[in-house]
Amino acid sequence: MPSHAVRLCGSCVTCEEMRDSLGVPLDASFAEQKKILKRCPGLFYLCAGGAEARRFNRLLIDAGLIQGF
Repeated sequence: MPSHAVRLCGSCVTCEEMRDSLGVPLDASFAEQKKILKRCPGLFYLCAGGAEARRFNRLLIDAGLIQGF
């Protein structure tokens, strides 16, 4: 990797915000999370009485990204 390159982990919110600001496409799960945050002024877990967070978590479970439940 060139010395001027920045390596982003791609899994934390800060890295996803950096990717977004650089115009690099967001991971689908972070893109959905961003939509929720826009709809719910930063209140992810409190939005719609928790319904948005539950819906998002269900999407992750159904996609196989969260296992063991």
